[in-house]
Amino acid sequence: MIGLLAAMGLFSLVLSWRPWKAAVTTDQLVLMPEHHSARRGTLEVALTPRDFRLLEFLKSRQGKVVTKDELYDAGWGRDFMPNSRALDQHMINLRKKLDPDKSRAPVIETVRGVGYRLL
Repeated sequence: MIGLLAAMGLFSLVLSWRPWKAAVTTDQLVLMPEHHSARRGTLEVALTPRDFRLLEFLKSRQGKVVTKDELYDAGWGRDFMPNSRALDQHMINLRKKLDPDKSRAPVIETVRGVGYRLL
């Protein structure tokens, strides 16, 4: 059997296979529009319509800095006159929802004086 596996080049594949490593958990943020929620690893959180719009916009620009004005437009609309703390408070609440016990790497980064970035 070993000779047959070696001949087929599969012997190293069989030796490297480890079933306990097959289930790898990821903390990647997954938006689920059909449930109006987000999943991060094993945690699934319900989102308000505004939460979802903000996260969806951040995800569309993942890794890039999104200005506060762009986020106000995405979350509230152009007619909204922003309160200086409304967006900041909303981001704090989103971070708490996505990591209630602070056991994971941050997913939303504050870029001081500019806006936010989804990592």
